[in-house]
Amino acid sequence: MKLQTIFYLYYQWNILFYDINNTEKIGYPKRRLLVKDEDKGWEPKKGDICYYLPYGSIAIFYEDSEQSSNLVYLGAIESGIEDFDRIGVDFKLSVAEE
Repeated sequence: MKLQTIFYLYYQWNILFYDINNTEKIGYPKRRLLVKDEDKGWEPKKGDICYYLPYGSIAIFYEDSEQSSNLVYLGAIESGIEDFDRIGVDFKLSVAEE
């Protein structure tokens, strides 16, 4: 199942994202993901989409970052990530089914 389909089926709404540390954009969905222990831990690279366990937030990394045992890798943006660092304001991400 594609990441987009998982988000659509699970959330089916918009998530407001904002910038953190000039490295990532984060947003807080209303529901938390259920995560297996073996999925925890990731060193995010530019374009990675991760789930941050302590706060239940979704992070889109537009710069590489340090490894964290609290991150769960969800997928990656295949094109357009170079534009994320130019988004200086909050934005909403709409998840739609193909």
